[in-house]
Amino acid sequence: MLDGRPRFPILLVSVALLAALAMACVATGCSKKARPGDYPPQAAGAPPPAVQQAQSGGGPGAVDPGAYYRRSSLEGRVVTYDPDRDLFVLFGSYWVAEEGLQKRKVVSRKFHRVRPATREVREVLKGLVGEGAAVLGEYEAWKGQEEEVFLAREASPVKDAPSLPRWYAFGKTLRPLRLAKFNLYEVDDFVETFAPLKGILDVPLNGLSLPEVEKLAKSVSSPSTKKDRELRAAVRAWWDSRWNLKWAVEKDLKAYNELLSRAGDLAFYTGLLGFNNCYVDSSPAGRMDVKQMEDALGGSGGSPGDECSSAAAYGTVTVVTDEQGHVIASYFGGPVFREPGELLEAAVTRRAPGEKWKLVGIPEEELKKLSGRKAWLAGECVKERDEKGNVVDEYFLARCWLTREQMDTCMEFVRLVVGEGGI
Repeated sequence: MLDGRPRFPILLVSVALLAALAMACVATGCSKKARPGDYPPQAAGAPPPAVQQAQSGGGPGAVDPGAYYRRSSLEGRVVTYDPDRDLFVLFGSYWVAEEGLQKRKVVSRKFHRVRPATREVREVLKGLVGEGAAVLGEYEAWKGQEEEVFLAREASPVKDAPSLPRWYAFGKTLRPLRLAKFNLYEVDDFVETFAPLKGILDVPLNGLSLPEVEKLAKSVSSPSTKKDRELRAAVRAWWDSRWNLKWAVEKDLKAYNELLSRAGDLAFYTGLLGFNNCYVDSSPAGRMDVKQMEDALGGSGGSPGDECSSAAAYGTVTVVTDEQGHVIASYFGGPVFREPGELLEAAVTRRAPGEKWKLVGIPEEELKKLSGRKAWLAGECVKERDEKGNVVDEYFLARCWLTREQMDTCMEFVRLVVGEGGI
């Protein structure tokens, strides 16, 4: 359970259902891309986290619940300081002194709250924000804790500090410091995560009404028939492929209040990438912001933008047919997001520049159904060049797609069905 994901009993799924799920992935055009774990990649030659934990004699949860350690040390990177609460956030691992004064390293790789015990310690740590530090003090841990705090009585700089990549995610705020989420390593993860769900739930192009979504959610949460149990197994498999549960450490009171306002609903999160928990500096947009963005954007676009290997797009699909009804051209007009931050900014501001691309990668019959509709696409912006480097063709190559209504249905379903234990 290093990644915080729930583990469930194995359920038998019919061959017919598995075949249907396979067809659903084919229908969406989804390609399963390899994604790293929540923690930054290990240095070359370093043992994996599980091995390091075994070597150190500890790991996440290795500290006894309810234990109090009078002498402990914590070493890592000082991330931030919140003067309103007089709390630092430090990412790293710690040592605890047990009976007989034996030291044991706990490779937690967590964001820890650190409270300075004295003014001198506070000033030292304020001068080390963004750098490495070692602190000595007291640490108390208990099972299921949200507010573990390391009391620092001494602090000093260290040369090496772990690097922490910028982090974006989307998910459900179960409560302010407990998240069910998937990471946006690339912006197309937003579409590629939801696209398979439309096939699993058999969501029509026009989406489902709220009572219909509620009925589906009840079938998964409280299955009463074999069909319900098979559906739940399929949804759980989808959940396990991308989602996980994480405790969060907030930057400051502003971030906490943003998370509090999102409780029970879906939202974007920004911060730093961790391993056993996550650091949230903001949750500036939620599900309703996405819906308002969908209302405001997605009309005709301008010229094609830069080429990129991963993109998410939202806009109108236009299809041109000949007299026999065969598709002779297809286009997409609307904003194209090349980075997670661009998608988040559009959700906050409801503004983004439009682009117009020739659209390829979607089967003809599917294109006809999408014609005139607003849709979410995941794919890449391609520009083909001749031997002189001149652009001879440019198009958006779609891998996954959902209509706006299908995306809204999938998000509403997740809001209803995801709880403290996941699915």
